Amino acid sequence: MAGQRSQGKDKRVGGKGASGIVSLPASGTATPTPPMAARPLRPTPPGDGPPITDVNTLPVVSAAVAAQIRAAAGLGAPALAVPEAALALAQQADKPGTERWPVKTGQDDDRAKVGKNIINGVDLKPGIVEATVEELTSLPRPPGLTVATQDPPQFQSVRDGVTEVTIWRIEAVIIALKHETDGDYHLVLQGTSGGTMVGEIPTPTTVFVGNSPWLMNIGQARQQIDQKLVANLSPVSFTLRNGKYVPHGASMFQPGQAARPELRFDTPVEGSGAVQPLFATRTTATPVRITGVGFFDRAHGATGAAPNVIELHPVLKVEFT
Repeated sequence: MAGQRSQGKDKRVGGKGASGIVSLPASGTATPTPPMAARPLRPTPPGDGPPITDVNTLPVVSAAVAAQIRAAAGLGAPALAVPEAALALAQQADKPGTERWPVKTGQDDDRAKVGKNIINGVDLKPGIVEATVEELTSLPRPPGLTVATQDPPQFQSVRDGVTEVTIWRIEAVIIALKHETDGDYHLVLQGTSGGTMVGEIPTPTTVFVGNSPWLMNIGQARQQIDQKLVANLSPVSFTLRNGKYVPHGASMFQPGQAARPELRFDTPVEGSGAVQPLFATRTTATPVRITGVGFFDRAHGATGAAPNVIELHPVLKVEFT
């Protein structure tokens, strides 16, 4: 059952399981429990070792290994049609989110599986898997999360399938940026076909991400966005409307309160007491290489959301190309 977490071992070797994925021969060495592509992941046993704490120490896996992981994640299967997204929620104060927040920030029970690349019991070695926006947005949502408008409580602090335990890297263009009410930087990432998906960078403080092993990487990614994009935002070009700063052109008929010239949009230093304002803006198209953990969000009308509502959440590394 999708809502239950299997405690047993995966005995399939060399054949096709219920998911249709070909199992690989078991390795001769002890490996962590593999992720399950067709149901919630098993609890993380002590044998999985500690979580990966620095994406900079990971290699990019070979094309052959990447192909195995993409296939295990379901790449190539038809994407599910997503019902019309619900209306956005009313504006609220900037504070940590609630829906699957442990998974979004690396405070979940499965975080030690992320980036390890254990597929059907075979250790493919830790590393980053390269893909494209178009490939990720074509991935099937895993069983248990197939209804994109729902947020099943059994997945609040666990990951679902291979996609959500893989560290992906994509080449894209950032075309829009928001600072959201849950503290995230929301990046709209556009692929070569024009299709889009979302990357999210949480506020890099313990208030927002707790004991996440990726706090340092999240902070570095956030700093890159601040220096390259946020620093170029001029407060005098923004208007406050409904608690969020938007460019003047977004308020043609209902002008709001003009931003003060001294206002800063970038991430405050932790402990400074400064409050970062909410904002949303289109950006100059900026090529970027983005590395982050796969995550299937709930459809809720997010700007730039993919048809399958996949995201890189959290983003762990930002490289401008």
